[in-house]
Order: sequence, then structure tokens, then C-alpha cells
Amino acid sequence: MFGALLPGVDHLPHTHDLDHNAYSRGQPAWGAHLADELGNIVALHDPSTIAAVIVEPIAGSTGVLPPPVGYLDRLREICTRHGILLIFDEVITGFGRTGHPFGAQAFDVTPDLITLAKGLTSGVVPMGAVLAKGDIYDAFMTGPDEAIEFFHGYTYSGHPVAAAAGLAAQAVYREEGLFERAAALAPRLEDAVHALKGLPHVIDIRNYGLIGAVELEPVDGRPTLRAMEVFEACYEAGVLLRCTGDTMAIAPPLIIGQDELDQVVDTLATVLRTSNRECDNTPRDQSVGSGSLHRRASRVGHERAFRRRIRSRYRVGQPSRLSRRSRRYVGRHTCGARSFPRVGGHTGAVACTGNVPVQIAG
Repeated sequence: MFGALLPGVDHLPHTHDLDHNAYSRGQPAWGAHLADELGNIVALHDPSTIAAVIVEPIAGSTGVLPPPVGYLDRLREICTRHGILLIFDEVITGFGRTGHPFGAQAFDVTPDLITLAKGLTSGVVPMGAVLAKGDIYDAFMTGPDEAIEFFHGYTYSGHPVAAAAGLAAQAVYREEGLFERAAALAPRLEDAVHALKGLPHVIDIRNYGLIGAVELEPVDGRPTLRAMEVFEACYEAGVLLRCTGDTMAIAPPLIIGQDELDQVVDTLATVLRTSNRECDNTPRDQSVGSGSLHRRASRVGHERAFRRRIRSRYRVGQPSRLSRRSRRYVGRHTCGARSFPRVGGHTGAVACTGNVPVQIAG
């Protein structure tokens, strides 16, 4: 439909297998052997033609898939043996999500390169980065003094606003011990989400660190409908989750409290016991979620209008110009815990990505 994607790329088989891994706590025990397929790809193409292998330590948007025990270790061993770079995409797992600074440390596997974003600035300002092993870094630094070390586009590199946000976020991580906080909360999240086993339509539960997932049985012939209905019902109850496919993902901000974490999972449990049962009775000839989409579009439009009103009054270094309601919205939004305007002024707890509050000096 959209034409060819990046050419010259082979894909390893995914590790998601409900017959072997359903309801695993943390890393599943089955699946390390799937990494051996990389050896077959190397034999097919010749290692000299392969630049790198890139993998998320925990696959995020595909449904929160922790790696099987030993899987990443095997990838590392195969890449080392054949002189192939191993790249970890840590946009999701970086900066405390696993209870460690990076997924590489959580799984004790050292890649050659790490790509970063999101938690680098707590998501308040766009910024990305790449971490490299010393020998890779030195290769770029070798050359005439007058030469540019790494010659590529620098349109927004080192932007002062992004750099300020990044420095502020790192300081808050350290000063408030948020990585350690995530590690301390991880067992509570694990127990809470796995307590949802046996509720209607739940077919798998996964977790690692401060991230969890509840996979739902799809409505026959209408994939993603069940998860979308759960998403909307949780939203109406004051909790913002993320649905990816038919999986509900829970990735709360690192500053979340125990009571808030319980509220998130309890709300999801209540929704699963009640409103989601109606999905199976939806007429097949009705467009997917048409009424729901209309309601959602109305809410999204309301939220966007509210944001515009806030931004029209907000100036860096002049927070006093914000009303109390607006300050609460901006403050909660920047820490990844969005609060949406509700009837009667109610604002609900949420569980969405984002890590810490960041204030950028004017």
C-alpha cells in the first residue's frame, strides 16, 4: 500500500508465543533459541554484508514483549563472533523504565550503540541521542584537526532548549532517585497486573520493571476493537492507558505513587469486568467503533482547544499568568501524568509514558 520500506533489511522471528510464554512474570523462560535465526541470516548473506542488528530490549509498541531469558545474550554472542554491530533501541527502556538506567544494564548485555529519546528530556522537548562504544567513537574522532568529526545534518543538533530540558531531567532522576523508585514499585505493578488473570477476555499478562501489558482476546473479525473499547471506558473513568493492537499497555510516570498505581490497575479491572462484554454484541455491519470514534473526536477536540488557551497565555518565566487550573494541567502534562478537564472540575489519575516534571528556566 505504501511501497517498499527500507531495502536490504531482514527480520528475525518475534518471541511472542502464547503457547509457551503466556502469563510470564518478567522474562519468559522459553524463546532464547529464536535468536539462532540470526545465524541463519548471517550464513545466507555473508557477515561482511551486514552492517548491524537493531533490537528493542523490550519491544514496546508491538505489545510490551520482554525478551526471553538468554535471548539478548545470544544476539550479542552471534554479533561479536561475526563482527556485526549490535544496536539497542532504548527509546522506551532507557532512563529508568526497567528499574535500571538502561535496558542494557537490566539484562546485562552490552550493545555497541544505544539510541535514546523520550526519557532523555522526560519527553517535554524533542531530543534524541546515540551512545557509542569507545572504539566506535574513536573511529569518528580520528582525522585531521580541521575535519568535521561526524559529517551529517546538524539542523537542530545541540538545541539549547532541548539541552536544558535534558540536563534538568537528568538532575531530577538523580536527586529524586527515580530509577530506584521504579525498581521498588516494579513488584507491586507485577502483582497487580497478574491479579487480572481470569477476567473476561484476558489471554495474557506481561511485565518487566515499571511496564505492564494485558493482552485481550480480539473480537472475531474486528481486531483492535476490544482494546479500543477498554481504552475509552478507562478514559471515562479517569485513567489514561495505551492500547496497541488488542493489548492494553501500562507505563506510568516514574513519579507515580502506590495508591495511584493501584487506582490504575483497579480501574482497568473494573472495566474488564463490565463494559468490555458488550463488544461481542456489536452488529457486524456497523463501522468499527463509529459512535465511539465520534465521542473520542469530541473529547480530543475539547482537549486541544484547552491546550491552545493555555499556550496562548503561557510564557516561559511567567507562570503567574496561568490560572490555577491551567498550571495544574501544564505541570501534570509535563511530568507525563496528563490530567484532562472533566465535568465538575474532576481530574483523574493516569498511566501513560513520561517520567519526571521538568522546569526550564527562562
